Amino acid sequence: MANAPTNDVALLLRAAKDDDVRGLSTLYEDLQGDIDLSNAIGQNALHVAAIWGSLGAIEFLLEHGCDMDAQNRDGATPLHFASLKGQHEAARLLLEAGADPNQRTSAGKTPADMAEDDEMRTLLGSSPLLAHEAAKRRDVNALEEAVGEGCRFDRLDGDGQTALHIAVRCASEDPKLALRMVTKICEAGRDATVHAALARRSPKTGLTPVHLAAQSADVAILRALLSAGEAVGAGQLMANCNSLNVSSMHNGNWGKKNARGDLEEIDAAKATPLTVALQRLIDCAEDDEKEASACADIVHALLDHGADVNLVDGDGAAPLHLAVSSGRVGVVRALLDAGADAAATGKFVLTGNTSLHHAVRVGDAAIIAALCGHRHKYTPPPNVDAFGAGGWTALGLATRAGNAAAAEALLAAGARADAKMGNGKTPLDIARINNKAAIVEMFERRASGGA
Repeated sequence: MANAPTNDVALLLRAAKDDDVRGLSTLYEDLQGDIDLSNAIGQNALHVAAIWGSLGAIEFLLEHGCDMDAQNRDGATPLHFASLKGQHEAARLLLEAGADPNQRTSAGKTPADMAEDDEMRTLLGSSPLLAHEAAKRRDVNALEEAVGEGCRFDRLDGDGQTALHIAVRCASEDPKLALRMVTKICEAGRDATVHAALARRSPKTGLTPVHLAAQSADVAILRALLSAGEAVGAGQLMANCNSLNVSSMHNGNWGKKNARGDLEEIDAAKATPLTVALQRLIDCAEDDEKEASACADIVHALLDHGADVNLVDGDGAAPLHLAVSSGRVGVVRALLDAGADAAATGKFVLTGNTSLHHAVRVGDAAIIAALCGHRHKYTPPPNVDAFGAGGWTALGLATRAGNAAAAEALLAAGARADAKMGNGKTPLDIARINNKAAIVEMFERRASGGA
């Protein structure tokens, strides 16, 4: 795609949006015929005209050589946008001019995959989404029949969902029915199609069906999906799939302006099913033990199926960081048993801090004791006197917060009250400066050999 001064591109795209054929003609002359220009996210005037259904602009641009199959940064062509926005006449003009209906985006979507109605799908040469419709109607028999007859249930509908996404989402209303639909799809579907459906991430939410099951905290559905993944040779892939970065292509916008006023893509944080489940666990109400237990079951199921306990999400959070935030010591121990790195840092816990520092900030003495006392053959025990953000040790943080229980757990693990920190002070100094008498007494008693 060609580059040009930002103002020329803006004028061209605005004329395409407004269906201003006269303005396009003037720009065509001013630009000496070079109208195949694109903005910062790779969209040309034909993309924009397709979004808005500007038929006169589309005809002019096609007649004057604008690239009908130009792909933006997400791989979307003007035909993708005409389909997404339900612009039937725009799609017809593009198809009559020879636009490719089989072009795929970077997410693997054809224009038909982005259509929201059967009329558009038929126009683009695609068959109706019978499995999707059956799943939406909660019709298990029709769903099984459609899948058994080879219906492509792995295709994305206008809402960015496969039939498997739709079935899993049903769990919020009827978990047993959702499980029946998921089971029917996975049992009746062809292996290659099951594999594709399990791995398919919605371009609108960025999530696979496995992410959705983890999010809904339905362990029976999650295990059914993971078992189906293993049956088609994709078990670990399903357990560790990152969510998609949802960008500007998927909502039809041109992009988002940054602080400098430049257009840029819109991203969403990546997450694995494990981090999705842990985030759900964090969000559980403190007194909702039933939901917390269901979330913990999801975590254990994912670990059973090979979830990577050290994959960091888009917010810089490792699974162990999230588990510490949840306050659930059993989940923390399960991750440590699976090889979670207690020394891992990241921006979620303040860069430089480890899970131990984070546990002190959370204020959970039981989790501190679990982190300090755990031993694993592949990961070293945490250094209890390691410097974190700002050069603070975990004991220094506990002292500053006045958390005597946390300080006691750290002392029991061998933390030193006389270790100089980044500010040149020791935890004992911090205790004295801040008049933490009980902690000062604890430190002095330890120093003299007392319990």
